[in-house]
Amino acid sequence: MRRFATASPVIALALVVAACSSAATPAPTTAPTAAASAAGSPAASVTAVKTPVALPPAETTKLTVGLSNNLAINQFLSPLARDLGLFQKYGLTVEVISMAGGAGDVTKGLVSNALQFGIISAGTAMSAALTDSPLVSFALDSSALSYSLLGAKDVKTAADLKGKAIAISTLGDVSHAAVLATLARLNLKPTDILIQNIGNEANRITAVIAGSVAAAPVQSVNAAKVIAQGANLLVDLDTNPVKFGIAGLTTTKDFAKKNPNTILRYLAAMLEAEAVIFTKPALAATAYQNYSQLTADNAKAAIDSCIKIVCNKGLRFTAADFQLNKDVLVTINPGVAAVDIASVIDIGPLDKLKSMGFNDEIAFP
Repeated sequence: MRRFATASPVIALALVVAACSSAATPAPTTAPTAAASAAGSPAASVTAVKTPVALPPAETTKLTVGLSNNLAINQFLSPLARDLGLFQKYGLTVEVISMAGGAGDVTKGLVSNALQFGIISAGTAMSAALTDSPLVSFALDSSALSYSLLGAKDVKTAADLKGKAIAISTLGDVSHAAVLATLARLNLKPTDILIQNIGNEANRITAVIAGSVAAAPVQSVNAAKVIAQGANLLVDLDTNPVKFGIAGLTTTKDFAKKNPNTILRYLAAMLEAEAVIFTKPALAATAYQNYSQLTADNAKAAIDSCIKIVCNKGLRFTAADFQLNKDVLVTINPGVAAVDIASVIDIGPLDKLKSMGFNDEIAFP
C-alpha cells in the first residue's frame, strides 16, 4: 500500500483559504429598521437570521480510507478534501492510502478493520452481501465508464487480442466492467481472451508497457501518457459513455451502524470538495497536479473530464445506477443475482445533509 503526502505547504495553505472562503456561511440578513417595519410594505417584513447547519458530533474521528485506484480522477475527492483541510474542518483526521491490489485489497482492509472507509464500486458490496461481512455504499463518485482499452506495442487490432491476457484489478470491479464493455465494441466475447488479475491502474499500466499482458483498461484521461510510452489505443469508451456505478464511499454495515454521524461528516467534506471541482476548476486542477504528479495540462484535462463526463455531481444515486455492476458480477458469480441492490446502498445520509440545509450552506452548484 502507498501513502500519499499532503500538498506542499504553499499550495495547501492556498487551498484551505480558498475552500474556507467558498464554504463560508452566508451572512445573516440585516433586520429592517423599526421605521421600515412600520411602513407595512412586503419588503419591510422581518427576515429570520439563518442559523449555520450544526452536524452531530462524530462517533469516530480518526479514520483510514483506502483507494482502489489512486490514479482515478473519480477517486480524487478524499485526497482533495484532505488537502483542502476539509476533513479537519469537520472534526476528522483522515489518512488516505492507495491499495496496490485494488478493490480486493480495499475489501480485505474493511473486513479486517484496518480501513474504516474504502472508495470502491457498489459491485464489490454486492459480492460482499453473500459473505459474513456485508458492505454498504453511501455515495457515488462516478457513474460513467471513462476508460480506454490499451494494447501492448505489438497489439493493434481485435485479432491481436484473441487468446491473450488482459489485465484487470479484480473480477467484478470497474476494470473488469471496462474490459467487457470494450470487448463488445471490438465484437469480441469474454471467452476470446484471458483475464489476469494484476491490481490497480498503476500496475496495469506497467504490465501493458512491459508487454507482460496484451492489453489493459486505463482511465481515458490517462491514456495519452501510456500511448506515448508505446501502447496502442484499441477502444475509447468516452466516444459513447457507458453508465456504471464506478466508485463511492463504502464501509462495513457494522461500522455504519455504529458511526452514522461520522459518515455524515465524511460526506460533508466530500460534497464541499466536489463543489470546489465544479466551481473552481483551476484550483482543483492545481491540487490534482500536485497530488498526481501529472503535467499541468494533463491535470487540467482530468478535471475537465471529471466535470463533463466522469464525476457524479452531488454524489447521489439510485439502484438503477448499479444494475450494470450487478450484471457484470453475475457473469462470474451467479449467486449475486439474488442480491437486492437496495440492500447494499444507502442514500439516507446524503438526504439528511440536504434536508438540514447543508448543500445550500456550502452553495453546492
